Amino acid sequence: MPYENIDFDALTLTPGAHPLETKRVPSSPGVVRLEFLPGFVDPQVCLNGHVIYVIDGELTLHFDEATERVRAGQACVIEPGTGHRAANESNAPVTLLVVRRT
Repeated sequence: MPYENIDFDALTLTPGAHPLETKRVPSSPGVVRLEFLPGFVDPQVCLNGHVIYVIDGELTLHFDEATERVRAGQACVIEPGTGHRAANESNAPVTLLVVRRT
């Protein structure tokens, strides 16, 4: 069946690649719920495309020429090949839903 209902709250919270990152990963590829604690900075530039929806908090995205902030209730689209780094520069955790674009 080409449909899956994902209950992120029922998924186990697992450590991410960074010590200030945790995630909930369903069986469907390309979608993940991430949580970044204050002080998180992605250690490397990402070139993947994403649709990002911020559930709670504020996400900072650093691009070559600009810095953008995405707040709770907002979404952004990053085209594949656009270099960026995610960060949590606030004093509160940030929770986001990320869908990978190809």
